[in-house]
Amino acid sequence: AGTYTLIVTDALGCSFTEDIEVEQVTSTIDSDFDRQIEVFPNPTSGTVTLQIEGLNGHDALVEVWSMDGRNLYNMQQISATTQLDLSDLPGGVYVIKIRIDQQWTTRKLTISK
Repeated sequence: AGTYTLIVTDALGCSFTEDIEVEQVTSTIDSDFDRQIEVFPNPTSGTVTLQIEGLNGHDALVEVWSMDGRNLYNMQQISATTQLDLSDLPGGVYVIKIRIDQQWTTRKLTISK
């Protein structure tokens, strides 16, 4: 809860500022769920391992997003240990979104080239 300021600036230098008041937090990350997921190595040169404890029989999805909001990679058939080949992506910082059943978590991933 609190007041936050959002500032958006476009490529031409025009900006928009908005104060947003958050009165109540409606969800939190299940820390047990979050601890079941590992992404390594991080940073990586392109291939990353996703390791998920207790995945058997659960519906899972992995997405990789650029920092500017583009969905760059999707994988729906994952196992407890899955290799992601991200070697086609340029060096930079990305967000890995992982969904197991109806729970989501994210990890920041750095690709160094």
